[in-house]
Amino acid sequence: MNVINISKGQAKTLSTIMALQRQGNVCPSYKELSVITGYNVRNVRKQVSDLVEKGVLIKYQMKLDNGRNAPNAYALSEKLRMAWEDSFKE
Repeated sequence: MNVINISKGQAKTLSTIMALQRQGNVCPSYKELSVITGYNVRNVRKQVSDLVEKGVLIKYQMKLDNGRNAPNAYALSEKLRMAWEDSFKE
């Protein structure tokens, strides 16, 4: 079993991203995340980039409705996504 150490702030940011995605906000902005988590935008940006580095989040390209690229499209890595979805089934 692989253990990924993440900080309390990273966990809060990660759970906020996943909660917003479950509500239909697929590309939450850093500002939205900072308002919800209470961290400033610079810290949120750093936490997200650290989560991408650790392999917890995967950044991907996505087009918005207006045809522009979405800057903040993230997904959980496959193993974590399956574990996340299983936790809601119980």
